[in-house]
Amino acid sequence: MAKITTKKPDVTKTFDAVLVDAIDLGELVTPWGEAPRYSLVYETDQRDAMGKPITLTRTFNNYRYPKSALTLSVKSWLGIDLSADESIDLQDHIGTPATLGCEERVSRSGDRKSTRLN
Repeated sequence: MAKITTKKPDVTKTFDAVLVDAIDLGELVTPWGEAPRYSLVYETDQRDAMGKPITLTRTFNNYRYPKSALTLSVKSWLGIDLSADESIDLQDHIGTPATLGCEERVSRSGDRKSTRLN
């Protein structure tokens, strides 16, 4: 039997950025059924080939329980626990700086690469 090992992906790049939008996408169909979705859009200090700032977006399920990805990300970034106060509006934090980590991932079959914002 083959030994299966797992390795946490390394952060391949970090970006200084600022939150430019927080979008409640409402209920969207996902591969796992309908889910409330929320996107955070950041503008980085990096420029594309045309000289425009690069924007990065991370979309979450809009759940605010203690171990949800949205709650953990916001707590890591702002120190705010969304599960403690569900009335917090992330649009109030537009303009707040952040340091973003991105990692490259390869599909299990090895034929597809993607970049994931942490």
